[in-house]
Amino acid sequence: MIRRPLLLRALLLLALAAALLRLAILALGFARYGLQVDFSAYYTAGEAALAGLSPYANQVGHQPPIWDGLCFTTFSRFLYPPASLLPFLGLAMLPYATAKLLWTVLLLGLASEAVVLGARLAGVPPRSRAVALVALGLAVCWPLLLSLERGQIDVVVLVLLLGALWASRARTRWSASLAGILWALAIVFKPHTLLALPFLLLRRQWVVAGSALVALAVAVGLSSLTAPAITHEYLDTVAPRLARHGDDPPKSDLLPRETMRRALAGLPPQVASKQGRLYRRFGLEFDARGSLVWAVGGEAPAHPGTLSLFSWTALFGLVLACRRPRADEPSRVGSPPASPAAHHRGREWEPFQGSHSRRFAVEDLAWWQTGWCVVLLSAPLTWAMNAIWLLPAGFVVAARHVHWKQQTPGWLAKASQIAAVLGLALATVPDRFAWPWPAPLDLLSPYKYVLGTALVAVAMVAGSWVKLGAPEVD
Repeated sequence: MIRRPLLLRALLLLALAAALLRLAILALGFARYGLQVDFSAYYTAGEAALAGLSPYANQVGHQPPIWDGLCFTTFSRFLYPPASLLPFLGLAMLPYATAKLLWTVLLLGLASEAVVLGARLAGVPPRSRAVALVALGLAVCWPLLLSLERGQIDVVVLVLLLGALWASRARTRWSASLAGILWALAIVFKPHTLLALPFLLLRRQWVVAGSALVALAVAVGLSSLTAPAITHEYLDTVAPRLARHGDDPPKSDLLPRETMRRALAGLPPQVASKQGRLYRRFGLEFDARGSLVWAVGGEAPAHPGTLSLFSWTALFGLVLACRRPRADEPSRVGSPPASPAAHHRGREWEPFQGSHSRRFAVEDLAWWQTGWCVVLLSAPLTWAMNAIWLLPAGFVVAARHVHWKQQTPGWLAKASQIAAVLGLALATVPDRFAWPWPAPLDLLSPYKYVLGTALVAVAMVAGSWVKLGAPEVD
């Protein structure tokens, strides 16, 4: 007779295999038949830069046209600093069909790496049921599917953030500097990640924060030397425009109708042409409101940059007021206590030896998940795809459950776990554009990403006030 735990594990693994197969099939379908409009913007910016043109201007009028298949404004849809162009210059040397396939495979690989890093940071063994459950949740996660369909860069940024956290826990000579460089790369690819840097200062990670700022200064300096024109354009024109208008352009910036007509070349509205091949513009639709900026100001908020700073200040102050200074935190966060033997050998800190280290590992990850939630809620350009940044919360929930299960959990422990699960579920399930939400839940659908992120943030902070035990994660 098959034992029940073995049967449940087999069913879980079977469900995970089916979900991964489905994800791979859909992702390859997006790569083959979809335009992947966000990656198209990155690739087209690389094309323009290789041709000696500005990546921030719409080059549809150039001969031959350099167009992303979607942009109808005088400026392009590429919103990132000049330093972020480097990988896309290499991809733009390849045919678009080949480049987007490689990009999709890269995103799938990095999504797997995010699961591995999240498990290690929380102290969850790689073969545990918790890893399989979180991987299953990610495989069916609507924001991940949207990220693949649009070719977004959020998975790359998530892995950079998790990698920075892993490096900051090391005991090697250059680990803090490496963590700062990874933070800087995350900021280059998603500038609003800069809003998380104060959380480094609250943890007294001075070397990591300083290294990140130095790396950013070097990136700006190098781009100013190698591409002064586009660096000046970004600082003088692009960044102020984003602060004033977000991604909703004034009507004065729209292309002339005749230019639009020539670009569309008589194609149906749902079809785009790129390098002589036809692609479906959009394979999936979704609610765009992913942050408080859009939830409060609407889909075209006035002065989103100012509203973002107000939102961040309020949320950061709230987290600061509710933060519990833990007695088990090391004096220099980023270098948790190691065993004497490990310290003698000078090797990397082994983060899950002993109850002290396990407590630190879980609550440290919860702290950073809180910081990333604050960024998601306050950033002016948070989309549904950004919700995959909530992935580490799944491992925090699993690790806390094991730490608490041998105790008698109080109401705060139970409430924080329920809030985290509800928040992750809200962020993971498809919104009203994928399937109809029944009344009265349909009223929540437009704000489900904001509510899900807020619930996760509350759960991370509330759980840090619960006394932790020290049993192993099974």
